[in-house]
Amino acid sequence: MALSTVAAPVAGTAAERTDKATFDIYLRGIKTGALAFTGVDNGASYAAAGKVESTGLVGAIVKVRYDASSNGAVKGDRFVPQSYTEKTTGVRNNESVMNFRGGVPQVKKYSPPKPPGPDDVNPATQAGSVDPMTAIYGALRDVPRKDVCDYSVKMFDGKRASKISLKGPKPTDTGFTCNGAYDRLKGWSPEEMAEKKHFPFTVTYNKIGDDLYRVSQIDLDTTFGRARMVRR
Repeated sequence: MALSTVAAPVAGTAAERTDKATFDIYLRGIKTGALAFTGVDNGASYAAAGKVESTGLVGAIVKVRYDASSNGAVKGDRFVPQSYTEKTTGVRNNESVMNFRGGVPQVKKYSPPKPPGPDDVNPATQAGSVDPMTAIYGALRDVPRKDVCDYSVKMFDGKRASKISLKGPKPTDTGFTCNGAYDRLKGWSPEEMAEKKHFPFTVTYNKIGDDLYRVSQIDLDTTFGRARMVRR
């Protein structure tokens, strides 16, 4: 299943299935946060919700939290989003609400408003993109062997366009590892793009059934250094 950038891939099933996980986040070996998500897919529609929040010493100093939810239709092996909400509190306080019509995101709310600039992304040009929550759910849910390390989606959060891709499965004693990348495409300032726009990462899958694999760890580059996400 080689996917381009039209929607998040899914393993189609007729019966309802639920994926749920929590990942601890470590930055330079220090626990700094946690990511948790839950997603339900009944073969015709899906719904996903998740949060990222600071923990440990970082959480004691500054409380940062990201909450998001999305839902939409399941079309073959793809998730097609219909609505998305996001709220970030802490260092930055942002809120975003989007609907999708014919695969095109419609930004209903984005606050605080961003001053117009030459690097703005026109939502009308983002047909086929998915929202961040849908992208996270699609990337971290359990998958059959044929879908391991086979993931490529464009993402739009209301202001910024980016891309996530996985490829190159390499067998291990317990499953597979694969190379991935998160790329900033448009919507960031020239300074942010100059600082870093390509973020490579490695995903580790463990076999948990006859034809089912689960993400257990992600090692990635960030603007703050190397980070690791470990499934509880």
